[in-house]
Amino acid sequence: MSGTIDWMAAWAWAWPVLVLCLWLVGCAAGLRRFFGWYEERFLETQSGQSQLVRIFYGLAYVGTTTAGLYALAWLAPVPEFVRTYLESEVQPWVWYSLALIGWVIGGVVLTRRGVRLMTERAATTHTEVDDAIVAAIRRPLYLVLLLIGVNIWVMMVPFGAQAWTVMEKVNAGAGTVAVLLFIDSFIDGYITLRSSSSRVLATSGPVLKSTARILIIVVGSLMLLDAVGIDVTPILASLGVGSLALGLALQKALEDFLSGLLIAADQPIRVGDYIEIFGEESGTVLAIGWRTTRIRTRDDMVVIIPNSKLSQSTVVNRSMPRNSVEFIVDVGVDYSSDLERVAEVSLEVARSIQEEHSKATDGYSPRLVYMAFGGSSIDYQLWLSARSWEATFELRDAFIRALHARFKVENITIPFPMRTLDIPSEVIAQLAPGSDA
Repeated sequence: MSGTIDWMAAWAWAWPVLVLCLWLVGCAAGLRRFFGWYEERFLETQSGQSQLVRIFYGLAYVGTTTAGLYALAWLAPVPEFVRTYLESEVQPWVWYSLALIGWVIGGVVLTRRGVRLMTERAATTHTEVDDAIVAAIRRPLYLVLLLIGVNIWVMMVPFGAQAWTVMEKVNAGAGTVAVLLFIDSFIDGYITLRSSSSRVLATSGPVLKSTARILIIVVGSLMLLDAVGIDVTPILASLGVGSLALGLALQKALEDFLSGLLIAADQPIRVGDYIEIFGEESGTVLAIGWRTTRIRTRDDMVVIIPNSKLSQSTVVNRSMPRNSVEFIVDVGVDYSSDLERVAEVSLEVARSIQEEHSKATDGYSPRLVYMAFGGSSIDYQLWLSARSWEATFELRDAFIRALHARFKVENITIPFPMRTLDIPSEVIAQLAPGSDA
C-alpha cells in the first residue's frame, strides 16, 4: 500500500511538470514561428530590426515561462502557505507584469505598422517635411508607449507611497528625452532628404547636423536635469570656467569647427566642386565635415585638409560660378601652312568633338585665334568647353587625337622645334680639317 501512495504522490507532481514542459516547448516553437513570420512579413532586412525581434521573442518567452510556473504552483500539491503567499504577494505582480510585456510587444508592433503606413503616404507628397516628421516620430513613440505601460503598471501593482513621486520625475525626464529625440531625428532626416536635391545642404549638411546634435545634447542635458528636479544653476556657473579650460585644450579643434561653420555658411566651395589650393593640392570635394574637408585628386587619392587651413588658403574653384569650364588648347603649324585652311580644319574638328563628346558643354561654339609667330611655328589657341573641370582633361585628349589624325589627312605639318645657328666664316675656316688652328 505504501508503494501505491508513493506512486500517487509522485504522479501528483509528475503530470503538472509534464504539462509545464509541454507548455514551454509549445510556446517556444509557437513564438519562434510567429516572430519569424512577422520579421519576414513586416520588417526590412536590417540588423537593428532583427535584434528588436529577438528582444520581443525573449520578453514573450519570459512571460509564457512565468505564467507556466505560476500555473504549476496551483496544479501541483504545494503547501498551503505557498499558495497563500503567491495569491497575496506574487499574483498582483505576475499578471500585471505579463500585461505590461504584452502591452509593449503589441504596442510596438502596431506602432511600426502605423509608422510604415504613414511613411508610404508621406512618400506620395511633394515635400520632404512630412517624410522627416514620420521618420522622426518612431523612437519617441516607442518611448511614450513604454512610459504609458509603466505608469499603468505602477498604478496596479502594490508599490509604496513614494512610487508616484518617483514616477513624476521619470515622466518628466522621459518626456524631455522624447522631445529631444524627435528634434534630433527630424533635423537629421530633413537635412539628409534635402541633400539629394539641394547643393547647399549636400555641402553643409554634415556640419549642420553635427552642430545641431551638439546643441541638442548640451541644452537637452540641462533640460533633463531640470526636469528631474536637479538644480542646474551651479552647473551653468561652472560651465564658464570649464568652457574656458576646454577651449584652451581644444583650441585647434575649435578653430577647425568654427572654420567648418564659416565654410558651410559662406559656401565658397561645395561638394562636387573641383578646387585648386594655391601651391598645394587640387581635386574634387568629397565631403566637408565639422573638422576636415576631403578632396579626391586626379590620381584617385583622398587628401584630408583641416578646415582652418582651407579657410586661410587661396582656393581656385573651377566649378564656380557655373560647372561648365572653358579651356584653351595651344597648337602650332608650319610657316608654309595655309592659315585659312588650318583654321577651317581645326574648327571642324573642334565642333565635332564639342557636339559628340559626352563630357562637352551643349551648344558651345569653339573659337580660334592666331597668337604669335613662334620660333618654329605659327601659334594659335582654340577654345573648347567641358561640363566640368575634370572633364577638360578627357575633352582635351580627344581633341588632340582627332586634330592630329586630321592634320595627317590634310598634310598640315606641326613642326619640330628648330634653331638656326649663324657661325662666322672665319670660325668655320678655323674648324675645318687641316686648319692650323
